[in-house]
Amino acid sequence: MQRYLNISTHRIALLLALLASLTLSIALLVPEKAHANVTCGVVSGTNLLFGSSETATGSVLVECDNYSDTPVSFTLCAGLGTPSYPGTVDQPMLQDDTGTQQIPFNVYHDAAMSVVWTQDNPVSTPVTMPAGNPSRYTVGLNYYGRITPAVRGTSGAFTAYFYDSIVGFIQEGNPRCQNAILPDFNGADMTLVVNAERPTACIVEAGNPANLGTVPTTAVNTTGSTTISVTCPANVPYYVGLMPSNGNSDGLGSLAGTSGNPDTPNYQLRSISDTGPIWGDTATTTSVGNGVGGTGTGAADAIPVYVSVPSANYRPDTYTDTVTVHVRY
Repeated sequence: MQRYLNISTHRIALLLALLASLTLSIALLVPEKAHANVTCGVVSGTNLLFGSSETATGSVLVECDNYSDTPVSFTLCAGLGTPSYPGTVDQPMLQDDTGTQQIPFNVYHDAAMSVVWTQDNPVSTPVTMPAGNPSRYTVGLNYYGRITPAVRGTSGAFTAYFYDSIVGFIQEGNPRCQNAILPDFNGADMTLVVNAERPTACIVEAGNPANLGTVPTTAVNTTGSTTISVTCPANVPYYVGLMPSNGNSDGLGSLAGTSGNPDTPNYQLRSISDTGPIWGDTATTTSVGNGVGGTGTGAADAIPVYVSVPSANYRPDTYTDTVTVHVRY
């Protein structure tokens, strides 16, 4: 009887030891609490507004929450996505509502506008957040836009989009902006919208002076010509008037010599040819009058101007005049 009791006691001790070992193993399998749990989202700033300017500044306002019970540090970023048609990654394009006018532009992550904003060149800032349930941090990520200044003859409202843009994080050793670094950091997707306004406007440029050359005093009906360039937005009608310095609205001007010369040879401005219709300045915004009319294409229209001098019977001298070009639209 005594021997049986000793064996039972030994078994009980062995079972207790095994249970203790099993309990220890289970405790080792329980996972540790995650060291970070951060979620960031976009509050505002996903519209870049040029208005009628050629440059603009925007700021993506981002709000982050830290749900962990420890402080956390990370690099927050915003990466630009794919530009809308007809733009490309290398050259984004603003387009009007009709799809017939485009304006090239770009978006940069630095105020000097020297580095184009992409997901590989993101806007970023370091962030340190305290522990909390949650703690909250709000920051603006600034970016900058510039329209190509050489575009002419465009008017109306223009829009572009950058799809699949993100707010996210930069992982150590990888400069690309990622919208999540699992399991601890979660960002958000966004679409950046770009808007611009181009008022209806025409541009006029004068060519070289109409040089009639050197002629004898017996010359009659001396002629010359030059060209003016008018650029108006597509489908915008325009009317061009010419006004000599003497204010004659029929294009009949007077040349002036050097100081002390009282002679003022007359000349006539004409369109089409050196014997064509007179070209004066009675055009309005709705009527061609005695001017020349056209309709804008967005490109420059070259318009010839003819000058005729009926008589050169004046003192030998160099004679000049200045004509003002009025474009009404």
